Amino acid sequence: MNCSQSPLLTPLLVFDLDGTLVDTVGDIGLALNKALDNFSLPAMNRTDVINAIGDGVDDMLRLAVGPNSSVSISEFRAVYREHYHGQTDANSRLFPEVDTVLKALISDGYTLAVLTNKPELPARRVLGHFGIAEYFSIIAGPDTYQSTKPSPDGLLSIIQDSGIIPSRAVMIGDGDTDVRAGKAAGTFTISVTYGYRSESVLESYNPDAVCRSLIDVLDVVRLWNTTSR
Repeated sequence: MNCSQSPLLTPLLVFDLDGTLVDTVGDIGLALNKALDNFSLPAMNRTDVINAIGDGVDDMLRLAVGPNSSVSISEFRAVYREHYHGQTDANSRLFPEVDTVLKALISDGYTLAVLTNKPELPARRVLGHFGIAEYFSIIAGPDTYQSTKPSPDGLLSIIQDSGIIPSRAVMIGDGDTDVRAGKAAGTFTISVTYGYRSESVLESYNPDAVCRSLIDVLDVVRLWNTTSR
């Protein structure tokens, strides 16, 4: 479905982080490859890292280590986190128009939140590094509500804490886990195609809208807001 095909009025917009607001592959890949080198395991290229991101840290680490490694996930996780937390986010970047679109949405009266499968502390660090943490009323990771997407529990908790109902919220992200969480929670879903999953993959999960840029998302939300009044 194209961006302009469904009316939507929502006072709460919940964004994914990695692949939606910030391109973090460079820093995640750097930390992963440092950890892999510590255990004399093969390095990952950018495509490998992209394919591993999205389902939570432990799933990513399992893919990095591989099925035949004797290295335990808990051991590898500790080394990965040491490297990742010690970095400066110098290899990450905001996607185009992020700051402009977030400011415009706030000006329009929307409440913004982040729901990511990255733990809350590094999520806040990344958002703070780029000066956009202050735009979000809630920043939640899997450790915030003890829930990892595609489970809808974290999203439902954000909705409840925001004092609204699911039909007044939308989940925006670049992954299938975002669509699945949003649909299970009863929200509208918007997939963005500039992140880490292809348009064809995203469309196979039937989001309510598919957008190719954040400017498209802004236009869609404004159109839906106007037409649904």
